[in-house]
Amino acid sequence: MSKRIKEGLIVKPPFYALFFYEIDCPICRYVLNHVMLPLQLEGHIIVRPIEVLANSSSPDTAWFHYYSEMSGGEITPTIKLVDRYLDGFRWREDTIQDLHLWERKDEEVTESDVETADRLRDQIIEAIEKYRRKPTRMTHRRKIAFRPIREGFKLVGV
Repeated sequence: MSKRIKEGLIVKPPFYALFFYEIDCPICRYVLNHVMLPLQLEGHIIVRPIEVLANSSSPDTAWFHYYSEMSGGEITPTIKLVDRYLDGFRWREDTIQDLHLWERKDEEVTESDVETADRLRDQIIEAIEKYRRKPTRMTHRRKIAFRPIREGFKLVGV
């Protein structure tokens, strides 16, 4: 058990996949229909499609624009794999991996785009299988006992 705690906890999917796309992008439609939605149907991920032009004020779109500046251009599709879980009384989101495989886009889907989409699918599955959640204090079970005190019971961690 101690080795497992040091490495992180094994988490079963589904994970969230923020799928950044443009509405008029044929490659985005291909990736959504042939990669993302089948992975969702298989139970690996939960797809959250985010149209980058329509949702310009959301925090996720702000992340996309920042990521695009750092990577050298706003080219969709971009996928951000996220592990979203409840830690105590607040939601945490840990990024598993950011995936962006297209340097340029054509007007139509080509064979190289299909090969890149297949590679994207393999990378998503590999990232999910390798991921280990960082342990937090709320993750591990604690032994709990009730000890009597004068005016009732007190919850004490053992």
